[in-house]
Amino acid sequence: MKRHSHPSKALGKTGRASGASKGPARPTHASHGGTETTTDPMGSALEKLEAAQTRLAARNQALLAERRRLLEERRHDETAKRSNEELLRLLADNLPAAVSYVDSAERYRFNNRVYEEWFGCSPGDIYGKTVADVIGQEAYDTVVREPLRRALAGERVSYERRVPYLHGGPRFVDAVYVPHRDEHGRVLGVFVRLRDISEQRAAREAVEQANRLLDGVVNNTHLLMACLDTDFRFLWVNRAYAEADGRDPADFAGKNHFALYPDADNERVFREVVETGTPRFFHAKPFEYRNNPERGVGFWDWALIPVKHPGGRVERLVLTLLDVTARVQAEQDLRSERNFGSAILDTVGALIVVLDRDGRIARFNHQCELTTGYTLEEVRGRRLADFLILPEESATVNEVFTRLAAGQFPNQHENYWITRDGRRRWIHWANTALLGEGGEVEFVIATGLDMTELREASERARSREQELAHAARAGMISELASGLAHEVNQPLTAIASYAQECVRRLRAGEADDGTLLGAVEQMATQAQRASDIIRTMREFVSKRTTTPARIDINTIVSQAATLAASEARRAGIVLRLELAPAMPALWADAIQIEQVVLNLLRNGIDALQAAPPGRRSLAVRTVVNGGRDVEVAVIDTGPGLRIDQLPRLFERFYTTKKEGMGMGLALSRSIIDGHRGRLWAENNPGGGATFRFTLPIEPQTDG
Repeated sequence: MKRHSHPSKALGKTGRASGASKGPARPTHASHGGTETTTDPMGSALEKLEAAQTRLAARNQALLAERRRLLEERRHDETAKRSNEELLRLLADNLPAAVSYVDSAERYRFNNRVYEEWFGCSPGDIYGKTVADVIGQEAYDTVVREPLRRALAGERVSYERRVPYLHGGPRFVDAVYVPHRDEHGRVLGVFVRLRDISEQRAAREAVEQANRLLDGVVNNTHLLMACLDTDFRFLWVNRAYAEADGRDPADFAGKNHFALYPDADNERVFREVVETGTPRFFHAKPFEYRNNPERGVGFWDWALIPVKHPGGRVERLVLTLLDVTARVQAEQDLRSERNFGSAILDTVGALIVVLDRDGRIARFNHQCELTTGYTLEEVRGRRLADFLILPEESATVNEVFTRLAAGQFPNQHENYWITRDGRRRWIHWANTALLGEGGEVEFVIATGLDMTELREASERARSREQELAHAARAGMISELASGLAHEVNQPLTAIASYAQECVRRLRAGEADDGTLLGAVEQMATQAQRASDIIRTMREFVSKRTTTPARIDINTIVSQAATLAASEARRAGIVLRLELAPAMPALWADAIQIEQVVLNLLRNGIDALQAAPPGRRSLAVRTVVNGGRDVEVAVIDTGPGLRIDQLPRLFERFYTTKKEGMGMGLALSRSIIDGHRGRLWAENNPGGGATFRFTLPIEPQTDG
């Protein structure tokens, strides 16, 4: 039978259970080996829970603090980024150039204010558009596409070209394309900088035109001209000046005028002009050659003109002289024989007047002013026939000008000039023309001698007239016919060749702006090269060092071939370039080496004149010889060289041409020798001749 507990005991158990749920557990007692211990499991768990909660709260606080710090840093970074972007925009908008950034899809991602102004866009209009959409399809296709794609391929590209933009019309621009890469080297886009150089280019062309005009005047006059520094050392002399003393122009460079021509009175005049800045003019001034007394006393018309710094200081002196010794002596003879007055001595001089293509006066020298009584300011832009020419002579003078404008020069004529006070002056004229870039006559240069007194004297002494007139004409013809030397004629021939090619294309309807512009630019470059060649000749004679730089021989050969191409084509010659690829760099004077190549090409063209029309071939070949030097060979299919000519080909003044000076090959060999190279000639086994020269490859240097 089952036993039941007392109800009071059940209630006690219930109460203990209920108390355990509402309050802390009571400790239990246990005895272990006589020692009593007390344990409280619930209290220990609570302590652990509270410690965990404390750690969790602390961690949450740390996380919140870190989050606030990161948010603050992010706000600071965004503020700095906006500030940097605003600074970048401010800097870009104040650059004097159009700046943009184009991504790999050729779409704009950035541009400055100038860029917007260039293309007539409002702020934000350009972003996201393609390059072709903004600049126009023609500009993109003809100029921009190729360099832009090269830049997107990783190449830094720059150029100066005329770009036919859709908005604002064509401009000459200086452009730079710089690739933008990521950290792995991949090209992300291209930074583009454009600068409008139209005005600078126009100014440069104006200076070049002025230099051509000045060079034409200086080298087509029988006046002796020299430029000196303020210590009276020669800076340059023209050919007439050098020939008058039996020297080469280069012989004068750096030498003192009064060391060559001592004269205390003239030196005092020179110093006075330097100190006062006032020009001096003399007529029939006697000069005794003290170092060469056998030359006797000479008579000179001369002027000394100061060239001033913008601050007013005299920097240079320009000396012009006219040797009137023969004329003074003739006048003295006439005076003693015919009791002729001394007025002739006061009117001797040379007149130089420059007319534009419309016949209007552009230059009127001092002797013209002295002769006519008019100043340059009074006559500039006027026609001679309006005030200086007799009505009955106008038709004759106009005919002379028409022949000059048609390219029939040089020529000579005589006519009267009427002075301000109504007097007539009989002038003997020698005329030539200066051609423009297109081959047309741009200026007419007339050099005159006042022959009035001699004409009057000759009427009383006819037996002397022919002798004096012949002497004057012969001297003038000799001086004018001397022209430019062989080496200077080459760039001038190139100008004529380009001009004829332009005319041919225009007549054939093949001309376009790009083609004509390229030809005109080449002609402007070659006009400047004429003065460079004169410098080269001076350096050659004076044995001064060259001005070397790193050059590409294939480029030099191509440029020379371009100059010779028109001449070869006219002669029915097939001109070929056989250029080895990837030629190493050379250390040389580019102008001198191009002059050598051009000289050899023109010699080949001359030699091929004797070949049958169907067998006229001229080739230029470049090769590398064993890694030590570069060889250039000019090969023709002409008649070849005689055996007796070979040893003397490169001697000075030795020539096989009637009109040659014998300087071209001699100068070429000196240039190549100066570059530590070698120039030689040989006959080809199958006919014709080959001229070869070598140049050492640029030495490798550390760094």
